[in-house]
Amino acid sequence: MLALAETAALSGEVPVGAVVCNGAWEILGRGANEILKRNDPTAHAELLAIRAAAEFQKSERLSDCVLVSSLEPCTLCSGAAVFARVKAVFYFAPVFTGVGMVRLFDVFSESFNHRPPIIQVTSFSERASRLLKDFFAKKRRGDSKELTTDELV
Repeated sequence: MLALAETAALSGEVPVGAVVCNGAWEILGRGANEILKRNDPTAHAELLAIRAAAEFQKSERLSDCVLVSSLEPCTLCSGAAVFARVKAVFYFAPVFTGVGMVRLFDVFSESFNHRPPIIQVTSFSERASRLLKDFFAKKRRGDSKELTTDELV
């Protein structure tokens, strides 16, 4: 997942990567942010991974699968995970701005007909957070060139 996030960063995308795995932890779908590449505001890593897994399984329901993301899913991706009926959501870095899945479910818990467990994987949290912080620090400095592998965590 972090390799997918790094791939996104190297392309100038916000460094987020995601996979959908079945019960045996086999990857059925993967995604890295491609918002700029596709000129598509919905081309989030989690959505691309969910779409790929659904296509692979030939089903819109991923009830036997888990979503694993390098960043806590946003509101858009949270909705997709709910609609796909994923069994659980794992993430590395928490969202510090906006509304991530944890806060969304806390506020609107009664509104969802499906509520997967949301688990932070703290062993990768610092690395995923550092990748995001470094990416945005570089953007704030006005560096227009793409990141290089030497600049990644």
